[in-house]
Amino acid sequence: MSRLHNLRRLTRLAKTVFHANREAGNYHKLVQREAAEIIAQSKAINDQANEGKLSDRMFKKLQWYMVTHLLMGEMFADLEGRKLTKAEQLRYMILGPVLGLSDILIDDFKFDESQINQLLQSDYQSVSNHGVEQIFQLYNSALYENTPRECHAHLTKVFKDFHKSQIDSGQQFDPNISPEELERVIMEKGGTSVLLCRAILSPMTKVEERAYYQVGGLMQKMNDAVDLYKDGKEGIVTSANSLPDMPSMITQLNAQKEAAFAALRQMNFPAARIDDFMFVFHIYVVSVEFKLDEYRRKCGGTFTMEKYLNLDKKTAASQPFSIRSGHFSLWKILNYVP
Repeated sequence: MSRLHNLRRLTRLAKTVFHANREAGNYHKLVQREAAEIIAQSKAINDQANEGKLSDRMFKKLQWYMVTHLLMGEMFADLEGRKLTKAEQLRYMILGPVLGLSDILIDDFKFDESQINQLLQSDYQSVSNHGVEQIFQLYNSALYENTPRECHAHLTKVFKDFHKSQIDSGQQFDPNISPEELERVIMEKGGTSVLLCRAILSPMTKVEERAYYQVGGLMQKMNDAVDLYKDGKEGIVTSANSLPDMPSMITQLNAQKEAAFAALRQMNFPAARIDDFMFVFHIYVVSVEFKLDEYRRKCGGTFTMEKYLNLDKKTAASQPFSIRSGHFSLWKILNYVP
């Protein structure tokens, strides 16, 4: 019965992912329809800007941010035993570009903490004709306008924590960063990202905050494992490539999964809903384990960062949807128990 239940949940999730991963899918169509007005406004600002313009590719990327954050919002609503309202859907669609543009401002335009905090003020009015800055303000203002007032103070606090974590992540270019500081930066970057995503829905309890922070840490460590090649080439020290071998990476990943699941079980929601939430992240961890095993195979059976980084980019990539991925992952997913 447990395997059959897991198979049904896996089938539902696969259908959702199928629609989310295609630009012609239902989620992208929903975003294009419901966020059409603000998307058009952002493109008009971009056309009139003198500098800091976004490319067509970047606008497509912002649409993907909209979809992925909408999916996360749906997971939070599922925990509450309900569906997102139309207003909440739009809120998550707006949040996606806010976070995407934040990365651009910090990584590409080198905005510091004081500049970011100034932009986050709801009454701040820019006098520049800098496209990215103005588009960020457009989405940021719309986010506050569409978020319940009782959430504003906490949203602003989490926003500042999130942007500080983004700026602090610059320390990851230091090859001598201590393991303790690296762990702090990784957890803050992931934890504040998920807290920000949850903060726009409704007020949270302290227990929920602790749980979602741990989930964010798990998501960041999964990203680090998947991005071994990219981060290694760019000289970024991460929770994955700082470890001596692949078994250590897998052990760390599963330890963070257990920490997140233990925190999630403390939340005041029905156990079945919490289990559905955890099941999704169990699948994500299994999929990352498969990618790591693929990286090992591409290194001839024994993984080292030196071997892996000597591969060309195409060879280094893994194929997530393949017969081998099914063989590797299916039983690990179906055998899941809370």
